[in-house]
Formats: sequence, structure tokens, C-alpha cells
Amino acid sequence: MQKIWAILVIDVMSDNNKLPIELRAQIISVGIWIQREISDIMAGNSDNFVGVIEITQIIADGLV
Repeated sequence: MQKIWAILVIDVMSDNNKLPIELRAQIISVGIWIQREISDIMAGNSDNFVGVIEITQIIADGLV
């Protein structure tokens, strides 16, 4: 999941991305939060699997 979010954040940061700037910033913020949360989970500092899954599902549903 970290790789997927890293790719998404990089894409959204690209000058070629045509999404509105505000939406791009929001996606980047969410992506950074998810990447940090996953790192904390992997390090044993968090067990917020549900939060990561729910946010990712909301974003995925919005892309369809």
C-alpha cells in the first residue's frame, strides 16, 4: 500500500496533473498521512489498520 500511495502522491505532484490545485494538495496530505501511519504500523507504534483501510477505500471509491 505504501508503494501505491507513493506513486499516487508523485503523480499528483506532477506539473502534468490536471486536477485542481486544492484537490491535489488534499490528496498529497492524505497520502503523506497514510504513508506515515503505515510506517508506524510496521514499526509497531500504531495499530490503526482500520483507519488506513477506510481512508484508502474512500479515495478508491471516489476514483471510480
